[in-house]
Amino acid sequence: MKLILLLLLNTICLLVFGQNKRIKPFQKNDFRLDLKLPWINHLTLNPDNKFKENRFGFVGVGVGIEYNYAKNKYLETSFSAAATSNIPFPAPVLKNYNKNLTTFYACVTDNIIKNSFTVGYGINYADNRWAEVIRYFSNNGLSTTSQTEYSNKSIGLTLNTYYRLGKTANLGMTYRPSLFNIEDNFRFLYEHLITVEFMWRFSLFKIKRN
Repeated sequence: MKLILLLLLNTICLLVFGQNKRIKPFQKNDFRLDLKLPWINHLTLNPDNKFKENRFGFVGVGVGIEYNYAKNKYLETSFSAAATSNIPFPAPVLKNYNKNLTTFYACVTDNIIKNSFTVGYGINYADNRWAEVIRYFSNNGLSTTSQTEYSNKSIGLTLNTYYRLGKTANLGMTYRPSLFNIEDNFRFLYEHLITVEFMWRFSLFKIKRN
């Protein structure tokens, strides 16, 4: 745990002090590319409405497109995945028992810019997955694998906020509740993702209007 906290502190310091402090304001009609790293994740899942499970973990990835339709407002469409790995970087884990909580989601948000902060609100579509993998070994050393998996496909809300650390780097938090299971006649089913993530914004182009 101390090593994980040290890595987190080191990453934040690199992002903060390695960035150009002369931050260019967002401009109307700008298009930007977002690269996201949902790093610290908390998932609450209700697999097939059979039981509930909460778990903290690491690792995620995402990409998005932003468009400033006003000086202090922009739209964003994004696609992301987040997991609950025990370690803060992707790595193969070979164990006799593995439990994985993951989520794949797409979001559309309207966002407000206030100085170095942004606040967004919108809707999402999510595929939330719970999986359990067990490896059995026979007397002759051969192994067999048993896997149980549940998946809920839902729509819900998205709330986020980011702080601009520098020219491109941002640190933020997203709360993304899933509310209605579209595979079960839009039955109410609450699940959620809360994530602390890093995001890098890169300018693509600007629409010139007369």
